[in-house]
Amino acid sequence: MDELDGVNLVMLEPREWLDHAIVDVVQDMKDCSWHVNYSRSQLVYWYAHYFACSKCKTHTWSCVESEYNDNTEEYHELASDWVDANSARGMAYMGENRPFMSL
Repeated sequence: MDELDGVNLVMLEPREWLDHAIVDVVQDMKDCSWHVNYSRSQLVYWYAHYFACSKCKTHTWSCVESEYNDNTEEYHELASDWVDANSARGMAYMGENRPFMSL
């Protein structure tokens, strides 16, 4: 990771939720740029929990898990649509060190 000093990686927000979906940091051999690689399934999982958190007044993990478990299918569908429509499509336009997503 020493070679990443000074590299401005593009990462998805909110980082406190979505950094959990990072599976690797890779270098593109064509132009030597660096990219954070996200797992699509983990992005869906963490976005679903993030959306569930917005329904919790206390924002505690137990509240988030309870809300998610009560409406898993709804949150999973919402998060899946969000990842496909926003994250996946937008990554191509995020610049030189844009993130990648693996299936």
